[in-house]
Amino acid sequence: MLRARITAVAVAATAVAIVVIVGSFYRGTSEVVADHLDRSLNDRADTVLAVLGTGAPLSPRSDTVEQILSPDGTVRLLGSGDHPLPVSDADRVIARTGSGTVESDLDFDGQSYGMLTRPRLGGGAVMVAQRYREPERIAREFFWRTVGITMIAVLVAALLSWLAIGRILRPVRRLLTATEHISSTQDLSTPLPSAGRDEIGRLTGSFDTMLTALRRSRDQQHRLVQDASQELRTPLASIRGSAELLQSTRLDSDEETRVLTTLVQESAALDELVAELVDLATDQPAATPDSEPGDGSI
Repeated sequence: MLRARITAVAVAATAVAIVVIVGSFYRGTSEVVADHLDRSLNDRADTVLAVLGTGAPLSPRSDTVEQILSPDGTVRLLGSGDHPLPVSDADRVIARTGSGTVESDLDFDGQSYGMLTRPRLGGGAVMVAQRYREPERIAREFFWRTVGITMIAVLVAALLSWLAIGRILRPVRRLLTATEHISSTQDLSTPLPSAGRDEIGRLTGSFDTMLTALRRSRDQQHRLVQDASQELRTPLASIRGSAELLQSTRLDSDEETRVLTTLVQESAALDELVAELVDLATDQPAATPDSEPGDGSI
C-alpha cells in the first residue's frame, strides 16, 4: 500500500532525525556531568587541603572518601571512610615528589568512583574519591526521558504523516477508481475527477486528454465502418446481380461480354474502395491516379 510505505519512510526519517538530535544532546549532557564531577572533585580536594592546613576536623560527606598518602606510602583515612582507596604508582610519585595531579576512575566497594590525587603542602598527597551515583542518576533519568519523548514524537509523526499523506493521495485514489471503472466497463465517457495545478492534477489532465483522443478514435472507427458498409453495398450488389444473371440465364455472346465487363469494372471499383479503406484505417492518404509512381507527372 503506497500510503503505508510513504508513511513508514516519513516516520523512519523522523526517528533518525530525533535520534541524531537526542544523541547530540546526550553527548553534551554527559560532557556537562563529567565536567561537573571534575569541578566537584577539585573543590573537595581544595576543601580537604585547606582544612588540613588549619588543623580543624574535616566534615564528612556521604558520597566521598578522603585519605592522606604519606611520602613513604602509608595511608591515613579522613572523614568517615571504612576502607582505604587503592594507591597506584602515579599516586606514590606525587606523594614522594610533591608535584603533579592524577585523575582516574575506579570501582570501590562495588560502586563507581572518580578519584583525584593532589600534592599536599609539607609533603605527601591528598586522595579524594567521589561516587558517580548522582551523575549516573542524572544520565539515567535523561536517557529514559529521552526514550519517552522519542516514542511520543515518533507516534505523533506517524499519525500526522498518515493523515497528511492520505489527504495528498486522495486525488490519486479518485483517479484510480475512475480508471478502473473505465477499464472494466470500456465506457470512455466516464468523467475524471477535477484536476488541480500540481503534479497529480497534471497527471489527471493527461489522462483526460488521452481519453478524449480514444473517444475520437472510436468515433472515427464507427464512422469508418458505417461508411464502408454503405460504399461496399453498391459494387457487391452489382457483382452479385451480374453473377446471378450469368448463372440463371443463357445469354448471347454480346450480352455475356457486357455482363463480364460489368463484373470486371465493379471488381476494380471494389478493389479501389478496399485500398482506400485500408489507407484510412492506417491514417495514410490514398494515392490519386494522377500521382502514381512512374506516370511522369510533376
